Amino acid sequence: MKKSVLFLAVAAMLLTACGGQATQPGDANAAAKATRQAAKETQAALAPESSSNSKLVRVSVMCTLQGQPADTTVAAGAEVVLFWDWIAATQEQAQAGIDQSQIVVTLDGQPLAKIHTRKATQTADGKFNVTWWSNVGVLAAGAHTVTYSASWKGQVTDGTSTFGPGGMFETQADTCTITVQ
Repeated sequence: MKKSVLFLAVAAMLLTACGGQATQPGDANAAAKATRQAAKETQAALAPESSSNSKLVRVSVMCTLQGQPADTTVAAGAEVVLFWDWIAATQEQAQAGIDQSQIVVTLDGQPLAKIHTRKATQTADGKFNVTWWSNVGVLAAGAHTVTYSASWKGQVTDGTSTFGPGGMFETQADTCTITVQ
């Protein structure tokens, strides 16, 4: 499983976290703004199919890294899709993010199963976005913890920041909560 940016730009990889923090500070304001825009585009484009007639709710595993609240409330019976992405200036940078990223996402302490990837697609602003997602289904009532942890085998760039060994962001992490009511 891979990923990076501005959310990373991981992924998405796109990041300062609720439960974690980048190992080195960067231009957080610029990265956060770009990440929020990319997250909006990703949510609009990401359309995994629902396996039931329930409402489908997409929840980013990079909540605070994208400038969103750490807690998301979901209606009981909603089908939940967790997603993350990597946004880069060029298709080559997007591919490097895929190739070099090491992403671990858990739900209630268990690694996600059946992760899907949408290849790099060009966004309205000309950047390239790679998206990963997992349909975790209908969750039981209560609070559910989602963790996101990214590292890179080698240094990569999204065209703005560097990630991985010796980069501006050597690792990224976030912790989000999904509350089902």
